[in-house]
Amino acid sequence: MITTFEDALDSPQKSNYEKEECFSNISDGHVWKTFVDNENLKLTDNPASLVFGLYIDCTNPHGSKIGSKSIPIGVIPLICFNLPPEQRYQYQNLFFYGFTPTPKEPTSDQLKNLLKPLVSELQELWVGIHFTPTARFNNGRLIKAALLLLIGDIPSL
Repeated sequence: MITTFEDALDSPQKSNYEKEECFSNISDGHVWKTFVDNENLKLTDNPASLVFGLYIDCTNPHGSKIGSKSIPIGVIPLICFNLPPEQRYQYQNLFFYGFTPTPKEPTSDQLKNLLKPLVSELQELWVGIHFTPTARFNNGRLIKAALLLLIGDIPSL
């Protein structure tokens, strides 16, 4: 039974489909099943390894009507794929890394500069950081993380 956020992170990802060619979750995919960490161990076999997706997209808060004012605002959330699908996209479980309120969509150089601190943090988490204590581990635990997936439209990528 999942009682804490940490329990949800540690819960194994289960498929809803028995056929191998059907995917219902990222954990059904080949990359999830074979992705290895910095020690060549299967990353997703370790419950203390977090797997993230980064979503980058811009939208016009004024709508997309012809002739309407266009001031795109970008949102950059991190999605933790360790959470069960019904929980991972809830607002309280998303990490909103940044917003890009500009008169126009950010350039690729602006996005690179915006993402540099996140990349630095993810490089540290790739090796592992000891968190002490956690809700379930009084002596703490080593947490690793990887960015497995980038989601966005062509300008964002």
